[in-house]
Amino acid sequence: MDLEVPETTWFRWRQEDGVIEDPNSGESAFASPSPAAVLKVTRELTSDLAGNRDRNQVMQAIVQRTRLLLGADIADISRNDLAAGQTYVCYSDGVRNREFQTMRMNLGTGVLGLIAAGQPFAVTGDYLGDAELIHDPEIDRIVADEGVQAVAGVPLFIRGRVAGAFLVEHRGHAVLLNRGRSALRQLAAVASVTLDQILDAEQRAKERAEANRAHVSRGARLEWVEGLLAMDDALLPSLARAGNSAQLMQVVADSLGRPAALYSPSGKLLAGPALLAESVGLGCHIRLNVVARASISAGEPATLTSAGEQFTVVGLAAGSEHLGTVAVTGTDQAVSARLSRAAGFLTAALLVERLLIDVDSRPASMLIERLMRGTREDRSVGTLRRLAKHGIVDRGEVSVLGVLASEPGSLGRCLDAIRATVRQARGIASRHGDHLCVLVGGAAEPLGEELSAACELVGVPAMVGCATRRGSDVFTALPEAHDEAIAVAEAAVSLGFSNGSYGSADLGLAGLMMSGTDPGLADRLIDRFLGPILEYDRAHDTGLAQTAFQYFEHARHLPHTAAALCIHVSTLKKRLARLDDVCGPQWRVGPHAIDLHFALRLSHLRGRGATAR
Repeated sequence: MDLEVPETTWFRWRQEDGVIEDPNSGESAFASPSPAAVLKVTRELTSDLAGNRDRNQVMQAIVQRTRLLLGADIADISRNDLAAGQTYVCYSDGVRNREFQTMRMNLGTGVLGLIAAGQPFAVTGDYLGDAELIHDPEIDRIVADEGVQAVAGVPLFIRGRVAGAFLVEHRGHAVLLNRGRSALRQLAAVASVTLDQILDAEQRAKERAEANRAHVSRGARLEWVEGLLAMDDALLPSLARAGNSAQLMQVVADSLGRPAALYSPSGKLLAGPALLAESVGLGCHIRLNVVARASISAGEPATLTSAGEQFTVVGLAAGSEHLGTVAVTGTDQAVSARLSRAAGFLTAALLVERLLIDVDSRPASMLIERLMRGTREDRSVGTLRRLAKHGIVDRGEVSVLGVLASEPGSLGRCLDAIRATVRQARGIASRHGDHLCVLVGGAAEPLGEELSAACELVGVPAMVGCATRRGSDVFTALPEAHDEAIAVAEAAVSLGFSNGSYGSADLGLAGLMMSGTDPGLADRLIDRFLGPILEYDRAHDTGLAQTAFQYFEHARHLPHTAAALCIHVSTLKKRLARLDDVCGPQWRVGPHAIDLHFALRLSHLRGRGATAR
């Protein structure tokens, strides 16, 4: 299953994770190719790009193979004409009518115009009947003549700016599911690199013609362009051969004649030397992330100053998703131009690497699913061997961490952010239902804090629940630990926590009882049982609630309670007498004491949640 929503639902055109509707009965879907299939086509296309000097032929191959991969009737690519405020189809496959093949559309009109204007993703199952689209009568006639009903597409980005659109169409009702959408984005990255080269070649030819007409030398500008093309010639074989970002970064560094580093969105060094001094710490990586996002937004390199040194920074993105950041020492114009040029290649390489990870992670996903079922049939020697490979051994210490993302549809970003950390811990991570599941040998708590921090750095606050089992059968321990970890994470969310890592000991029974409840329940319980005390504290600027909390936490032991509050025992006795006046003397014993202590624990935890936010 490749959907993050129920199979019976689909996304309409307005936004990627927005309005959801049921499809019409009998509605089919575009193909949902496996990551391995997408990887194969991507490598074939990058090989074509490296070996074929005619980039227009490569673009035609891209639309053809995309159409076949996604089972579409038509695939087409448009280029933007910003001066005219239009986008026009220039490459297509599967088209029957000439008018559709050469169609021009105003930016913002229809699905094609929406995408070309910068909409990150758009889809409709019934183009002509979709009242939420802006329609052009002449375009509608052309679409009707072609028989197109379903349309889906993504933009083409060149150096952070929208340069066109990549669409697939179906002559019937159809939907594009998550795998198909990911495949289209992956192939759009290859198309963007190709289109960038086409545009540069056109510009170079134009400048040469102008120079000839004017009978003047424009050697400096031509040398500039030739230098960029020489870097292309070096980058293309590396992209086609392996799609390896580390290899491409070495090419970039060689071209620039200076060190270049590639960082993940969470600030981890992926390739090249550690240009950002470790002594600067986490703060520098946060600033790097901020500068990278500014670069993505502006569509050009930005400058970062760290430890008195200046760096040129380029953010790499697929649509609105931040994939990585390149940093190079120095801020001169030549560096900026070449980094901008290399950004498309590096983006394509990072997407290829993601595909490789997806292919490799499928066994991990199947392993986690098998373990969480906890059935006798899933207890095999082979499964145990795979666990032992990751340091998760029978009758040892095993832990499960459940990760709940704060934003719907952001689990993929969280998984990308934590993979390097989990790999270093010899753990296993995968999607599991509506959350991420991480298995690791040893204690969970240190890793939990790292996972939460990694998600935070990519802009997705995440709640991590931790559970550890010691000295028990691993096949029994892991499902139990999983349920506890998720219960802890859900309880923390219900208590108002927005991010962080917690175990059952952090929340206690009061906290765990809130698992999966209405977030407002804690407030209602606090108001019911603590209302008079809190009202008195607000009116008189006192701390009776804290006094009562410490009194119960220290088993009603007066000296220990006084020490915790940093007050004298006689002062404590006066406060307790005041509590007798506010609540009645029954607050100290029996069910009243249980209710009050429960509410005090919830209030304490809610206070921690507010601090975490």
